[in-house]
Amino acid sequence: MQPSHTQIIDRMKQGDFSEFDRIVAAHWDRLVRISNRKLGKHAGKMRDGEDVAQSVFRVLAEGLQGEQHTWVRRKVNDTASLADVVVMMAIQRSINAINYENAQRRRGTVREADVGEEASRQLLAAEDERMGDAMELTVRETVEKLREQLGDDYAAVLRGTLEGESLGEIAGRLRKSERTIQRYQIAIRTAVGEWADFTHHPAT
Repeated sequence: MQPSHTQIIDRMKQGDFSEFDRIVAAHWDRLVRISNRKLGKHAGKMRDGEDVAQSVFRVLAEGLQGEQHTWVRRKVNDTASLADVVVMMAIQRSINAINYENAQRRRGTVREADVGEEASRQLLAAEDERMGDAMELTVRETVEKLREQLGDDYAAVLRGTLEGESLGEIAGRLRKSERTIQRYQIAIRTAVGEWADFTHHPAT
């Protein structure tokens, strides 16, 4: 019988990474999809969904080893918390990539041809410095906080958006108009903050 993800997490905290590939395989496609949707038109210029997913799993492995990113070891304890943390990291890293690229272009310090490997390395270093603070709330905790503030429908809109659903998909699932969902998103953006920015969410 294969070990559960919770058992694999426990083993990784003890230094056994023999089953880490199973964790990667279970979450890879979802993280790539979420990241590419969040990056929108920026995907492929500086970073794409696969770049984001790779960086998420690198931080996860280093954090579970306990040498760096100690918040990972504290936050990831079972299958559910693992899923929340990797999604949150992918979202935050996608937002950071967009903000970094936009800031550099506004300063005129990065030309189109320069947005590549070196810029990505600089971005990763900056991300790692602040990722611990950004991850103090996991996806589940943030959704529940929003549910308490605004109600179930708003929490459902946030969760669906974070998991890569389009505007039309969310509207269809909740049986509401796309205009109503957009109004919810504006309220959510105000309540939750930057990582729930829907600017780059495709309205399809």
